[in-house]
Amino acid sequence: MHFSLGMLFDPIFKGNKQLMMVFITTALVILLISCINFTNLFVSTSFFRAKAIGTKKAHGAQKFELACELHFETACYVIIAKKPAA
Repeated sequence: MHFSLGMLFDPIFKGNKQLMMVFITTALVILLISCINFTNLFVSTSFFRAKAIGTKKAHGAQKFELACELHFETACYVIIAKKPAA
């Protein structure tokens, strides 16, 4: 698919550039809203996470263990968010 006029009897499909820009803009707005939603959920649980991290540090947890747990928790949020509704 391309947007130029080209030849008269060109077998390649011609795309509508304005419609494509509407789709791209819609996708970017949805992506922006989902990023804001994820950040909001992540920040709202940060107080509980800070308390848990302080407790784990007091019990001798290493930085690597805490970082792995943070990445695992974030991955769980993403997987749950991507799961389709039943």
